[in-house]
Amino acid sequence: MSDLNDPRVFFAAERTLMAWNRTGLTLMAFGFVIERFDLFVT
Repeated sequence: MSDLNDPRVFFAAERTLMAWNRTGLTLMAFGFVIERFDLFVT
């Protein structure tokens, strides 16, 4: 495994984590919008 003491590796890992967080929050917000406005009417 790469050493996190290297700033390039550390910041790359941080960017990846932030991208996953952003993706998760976007999906959660999209789910709330679908639920709030009943976009999937069955």
